[in-house]
Amino acid sequence: MRDKFCAAQGQAIMKFIVIMSIAGAVAIGGGIATGVGLSKTFRPDVTEYLTDEVKIDVDTAVRNYEAIKRSSKDYSKMKPDQAVQASFYLFSREETNYSIGVGYSLASIVKQVITTRSVKDHTHYFEESNSTGIVNLYDRMFCSGDTTDTYWGGDADYGSHTKVTYSNDDYKAMMGRYISVGLVYVVAPETMLTDQSKSGDPASGITKTDDGYKIEIELDPIRGVTNYQKQMKTISNLAGYPSFDYCHLTIYTDTDLNLKRFETHEQYLAVTSSGVGSKAEGRLVTEYYHNTLPDYGFPEPGSKLPDFPESL
Repeated sequence: MRDKFCAAQGQAIMKFIVIMSIAGAVAIGGGIATGVGLSKTFRPDVTEYLTDEVKIDVDTAVRNYEAIKRSSKDYSKMKPDQAVQASFYLFSREETNYSIGVGYSLASIVKQVITTRSVKDHTHYFEESNSTGIVNLYDRMFCSGDTTDTYWGGDADYGSHTKVTYSNDDYKAMMGRYISVGLVYVVAPETMLTDQSKSGDPASGITKTDDGYKIEIELDPIRGVTNYQKQMKTISNLAGYPSFDYCHLTIYTDTDLNLKRFETHEQYLAVTSSGVGSKAEGRLVTEYYHNTLPDYGFPEPGSKLPDFPESL
């Protein structure tokens, strides 16, 4: 009798752990969800509230950036959303660059480690996103010309993963952005909260630092994450779009507003296609390297790349 009870208890614990790791698995990619002491929910309601995309006025942001560059060079005078858009625009204009990201997702006691990297070599783009723990996802994507090749699988042998080719527009429809676009979040006046901080992080704004600028963005947890929701639903075969409690971005730049470090802090509820879900909270740190390629160059699908650091 005791043996049967222990076996049943062990199975229940394993089921609990797997369920609680769901949220970590869906955190793969451009932003993360993590958390401490969060509750699990069985068969919660699925919230389908994906809104129309907000138009991002990059042209105005760049014009304001250029005007300040010609005058005071005090970019703290910019609106924080425009400073973010200008920073990512500057990064996108470089012929070569790369980034590396490390973070985690925590649902109850189960932790998923999240690692990402990207490489741009002129008109060729590479991105890798991994989520490892109880559930393992290892994904690589390559974009050149009008198509994006994906190698998605459950182990680090990327070269053995089935190659699937999409048009860039089809890939964007599934994943919320082109690989050539570094920001999956919708940062605009309509999506930025200025009078509250659900995350507990500093309110939206931009300030000078000793070596550049710090930009805080508290996003509307509905309109600010619409592209990210597409990515999460596609990667993890969710029943619907995850519902966010909050999403906060912190961006560090140099004195010319070039990206240095990007931190995300967010909490959401994700529900699988079987109707099981969990809340999770997560953090991801990404660092950016300009006008250069990494030591390993531009990867091939099956390339063995350097191990990720434990933290950034």
